[in-house]
Amino acid sequence: MITIEAQVIGTDGRQARELTLSRPGLAHWLVADVAGYVAQRHGRAADAVWLLDLDVPTGRVAPQGVSKVLQGVLVDVEAAHDAVFSQVLAQSGWAQWEMPQWSQQWGATLEQLMTEAQQGSLWEAAIATAGKLGALAMRVEQGRDRLEELSGVPVDREGWFGSMAWSLELSLRRHVRERHHWALDDVEPSVAFELGGEPKFWPEGP
Repeated sequence: MITIEAQVIGTDGRQARELTLSRPGLAHWLVADVAGYVAQRHGRAADAVWLLDLDVPTGRVAPQGVSKVLQGVLVDVEAAHDAVFSQVLAQSGWAQWEMPQWSQQWGATLEQLMTEAQQGSLWEAAIATAGKLGALAMRVEQGRDRLEELSGVPVDREGWFGSMAWSLELSLRRHVRERHHWALDDVEPSVAFELGGEPKFWPEGP
């Protein structure tokens, strides 16, 4: 089991959160759920369904066909990234901007999970590609939010990146063995604890 601590922006302000997952569960989340979500987002519905149907990772090499599918998704995400940021640059003259705090926090948490998934020895090549396309896909959605801002549309958690982050958060919950969080600014923090996840992702038991 591995435990990851991250800061998040909740409805009641800044919070800390701990997630306990198995290494195979985290690897599965990145290759199946993250890459599958990105594939769906970029018009590859059949590939998304196929990725989401993958079994729990074992060994260093992913099943046949995984690498080809992920590479195809990565090509599409790279093209989308170039297109979005070309538009941002054309409209604003600058391809960098200050993102809202909630967007920064969500992005940091997702990047932390993706980085941690790449520390193991499961499905090494697939994990590396999935991590790359996942990080790039986040930038695409943040770029789309920026285009909305430049058009005068306020961006919030219901925007492009917010919907992606929330979808990945929901998919993560079926992989997490334990989860608890607490407010960082309370004198005596209130703690919430949840025990769940699908058993196949934590075969070691509690």
